[in-house]
Amino acid sequence: MDKIHRIPFDSIGKHLDDSLANLDSTLKQVNGQVLPQVSETLKGAQGTLGSANHMLAGDSPLQQNLGATLQELQRMARSLRVLTDYLGVHPEALIRGRHADPAVHAPAAEPTPSAAPKGTASKGSKP
Repeated sequence: MDKIHRIPFDSIGKHLDDSLANLDSTLKQVNGQVLPQVSETLKGAQGTLGSANHMLAGDSPLQQNLGATLQELQRMARSLRVLTDYLGVHPEALIRGRHADPAVHAPAAEPTPSAAPKGTASKGSKP
């Protein structure tokens, strides 16, 4: 019984009261300042994620433009490969230019009078 009487219950009670008062003050600060800020931050994050979700949707303009841009990049890469292959075979083209390709640059042959359909007159003939 003597051991129980030596326990400082008054001191423990006072210390517990002080701790509870500090905890009450901290909780009031959290409820009054921190939670509203956290709520605002979460609302902002939700709005941002909604915007990102909208922009990344399959039918969004961003996705369509990105697809078109990637196709243009593929065409450009193909053209660069063709150019580098040509310059690998014809390095003098950097100085002299590309040689004319007769099949590509030849003017289209005009039909001869004998090739004109029957019953039509050619340019130089009289009826």
